[in-house]
Amino acid sequence: MKKTMAHFLSAFLAVVLVFALAVPAMAANDANDFSPSTVAVIRDGESFLEFDTLERAFSDSLEDDFIYLVKDVQIKEDISIPEKRTLVVPSSDDLNDTVTGNNVHGYPASGSIFRTLTVESGATLTVNGSLLVAGNQACNSPYSGVRTGNYGAMTIEGNAAVVVANGGSLYARGLVSGDGAITALNGAKVYQMLQITDYRGGTVTTEIYEKFFPFSAYNLTNITCPITYEFGSELLAQYYVDTQRPITGIVISRHGNASVIASVNPATPTQEPNAFFIMGGTGSNVYMHGSEVRLTGSIKNGSFSITIPGLIYDHTISTAGLICPVYGMNVTVEKDSTLTVSETLKFLPGTSLTVADGGAVNVQDGQYLYFYEAAQYNTNYTLGGYKGSMTNATLTVESGGTFNGTVGSSSTTMSNIVVGETLTYTNIVNITELTQVGTTTTEHSVPFYTIALSVA
Repeated sequence: MKKTMAHFLSAFLAVVLVFALAVPAMAANDANDFSPSTVAVIRDGESFLEFDTLERAFSDSLEDDFIYLVKDVQIKEDISIPEKRTLVVPSSDDLNDTVTGNNVHGYPASGSIFRTLTVESGATLTVNGSLLVAGNQACNSPYSGVRTGNYGAMTIEGNAAVVVANGGSLYARGLVSGDGAITALNGAKVYQMLQITDYRGGTVTTEIYEKFFPFSAYNLTNITCPITYEFGSELLAQYYVDTQRPITGIVISRHGNASVIASVNPATPTQEPNAFFIMGGTGSNVYMHGSEVRLTGSIKNGSFSITIPGLIYDHTISTAGLICPVYGMNVTVEKDSTLTVSETLKFLPGTSLTVADGGAVNVQDGQYLYFYEAAQYNTNYTLGGYKGSMTNATLTVESGGTFNGTVGSSSTTMSNIVVGETLTYTNIVNITELTQVGTTTTEHSVPFYTIALSVA
């Protein structure tokens, strides 16, 4: 009897051991010494649940979980991130990345790609929940919100696609690149870092922000592959700014979202959102690829704003009612499309606005479009030195395009305003630029030569 019982126990333990070895995908792990077959994990208290495929991780019964990649992963076939689930391409083995980042006060540290998710050619990744390509931000004048340290990456190969669905969110805080394309559908949200390399920090910012927009150099460069924002989707710029209190040295930080692309709500069409590009109706979209921006349908430019911490209360920094600098963008208004300009814009060197055949730009009364010729732009107008291309900013109205409104050039010849005829300015408007040494700012008056232009 004892021998029989012993045989039974031995056989039972053997079966349990074989079963355990056969399903390493669901094993708990107390440290980051995961099984070689594990590709993703979910934190479960102080340990992790391990999964050997993304499909198994996505089908787990737990909800509202962050699923972390623990090795580079290639998506070869169509797959969807479910609602209420967040897939994280992490920035470190700590597996503690968040959608707002583990941000730091100080100058940015150099870093490299820590983990990569690849969507291979022919595959589509649909984001119904959230996808976080992780990265962190640093702040110390003249930088604010720039990426620091190691980061996650996603590569979208040619003939591959990422679709951010209604209710889905893509947090591109690391690097998203490749020859494939991203589409943000109606109801989708895409987040990128607002990386400012012209941060006039501390009291300098709070002294000037009501008179001058204090940043000239800023970019959204976490996504370098083509992306189309369809009507109803939104692009939000995640900013991180801080202020260091005098004497105590205490650092007060703020992070938030500045709306860059938004849409008019069809139910309340007269209530326009606060965004840099506002899509006005179905069929409108904004396409971005590097510095290339293409506007289709009905688009209006508005203002955007961020909040910085003050010693007593916070300050909202907005382009509303000020001159908004356009940096790192080459904008085209496409055929059968209209851009309505409701806030004055200042196109810095290396930028452009093109009105294609069949496109139209209408500048509202009291607003201006200013275009810098490079020779009249002092690189010290940007704190830390101008990092854009030092070529003339240009307005080009192609044959068949229309333009109505007041335009200005920093050159008396207006040679960077290309409309099919030679222009002669009719007025001079002086705009103010700033240079800064330490906490001392100096105002500089720059003349712009303007004309009320009508091109049919």
